Parts: sequence; C-alpha cells; structure tokens
Amino acid sequence: MKTFRNQRLSSLIIQELNNLLLREVEFDGALATITYCEINPDTEIAEIGISVIPEAKGEEIVELLNKKAPGFAYKLIRIVNIKRFPKLQFSLDHGMAHAAEIEKALMYEVIPEEKEEGVE
Repeated sequence: MKTFRNQRLSSLIIQELNNLLLREVEFDGALATITYCEINPDTEIAEIGISVIPEAKGEEIVELLNKKAPGFAYKLIRIVNIKRFPKLQFSLDHGMAHAAEIEKALMYEVIPEEKEEGVE
C-alpha cells in the first residue's frame, strides 16, 4: 500500500527528474520519458520507469541513466530536501509498446463472417 508521503515524493521525483533530464542529458536520436516512479514503503529504492522511442535504444539509454543516477540523486536531494532520499533505479517500461501492439492487432483483426446454416 502506498502511503500519502510516498505518493507525494514519487510525483515530486518525476517532476524534478524530468527537468534534470531536459537540461542535462542528450539522447542521440531517441525520445525518453518517465512513465512512473514507485518507491518502497521504507523509502530505500525508487524504481523509475522509462519509455523510449525508438525502443531499440531503450537498453542503452537505461544504462546511461543508471550510470548517472548518483548525480541525479545528489541534485534531487538538494531540491526535495528530505532526510532519507531513495536510491534511483531506472528500468525500461514496455507498457507503451505493448499497448501499441494490442491496438494494432485490434485494428487489423479480421473478423470471420459467421456462416448461416440454412434450415432444411
């Protein structure tokens, strides 16, 4: 169960991390967005979901962000100003790609016509 404090901290991390990513990180030929932030109840770890377009560069961008995570945490600590700041862990979010596949399948699904059986 998420506490109100963790929900507030999660939304604040998303907001401020988006600002940091815009200013400090250059993604070559890719678009990366933060889709979610889940914080443990004891506020030790914050798992941050990243959606990347094109998806082929996803792993590369997640590795880059995980390398820069301590620097992001240092800057976020100064902005958020809490005692125990969670460790940032970035992971690739496949939700948008999965939703696009489902939508594509639904749009192009061929519905077989029902055969009417004649009454004899």
